[in-house]
Amino acid sequence: MKINTILKVAAIAVSASLLIGCATKTKEGNNAPAVPGAQNAGPQGLAPSADLQATLNALPNTVYFGFDQYNLTPKAIAALQQNAAVLLKNPQVNIMIAGNADPRGSVEYNFHLGMRRAQATYNYLVQQGVPAAQMCMVSYGDMKPVATPEQFGGNKDKAYSMNRNAQIGYNENCTGWDANQYKGGH
Repeated sequence: MKINTILKVAAIAVSASLLIGCATKTKEGNNAPAVPGAQNAGPQGLAPSADLQATLNALPNTVYFGFDQYNLTPKAIAALQQNAAVLLKNPQVNIMIAGNADPRGSVEYNFHLGMRRAQATYNYLVQQGVPAAQMCMVSYGDMKPVATPEQFGGNKDKAYSMNRNAQIGYNENCTGWDANQYKGGH
């Protein structure tokens, strides 16, 4: 029991450190990265127009994965193609891709599986021409479930299938995040 708690605390600490990297802001007028060697993610603090915000709100922002999988399904690819088209036309929009897992498996395993799901999503968008500097990634493992079995009358399979995802957050500040730290896959 103690080891499980320690692993969860460690996973939260790792996730928090990744989030801090995604949320670090530079001072106004300073274009230097907040972390030495990091890539800037483009203009920050720009409020999207009402039309752009409506477009972002209409985009599918979650792609789903099979059990213990991180390969993109045809449905996920279709959703990411829509996102890529909008991101390519709007380089001022930054995204944070958050990988998630269901609670089966260890905290460490789920954290790494969530990162592989975020990485698969990120890689596909890069292949479509979206600049790497426009995106960052984080894994929450099984720490931020979007569904619980109780919501589905105790149906674990339904809830767990919804928690196996990568979520795209629009207009996220990714300054200080370095894509090079994830080259080679995780």
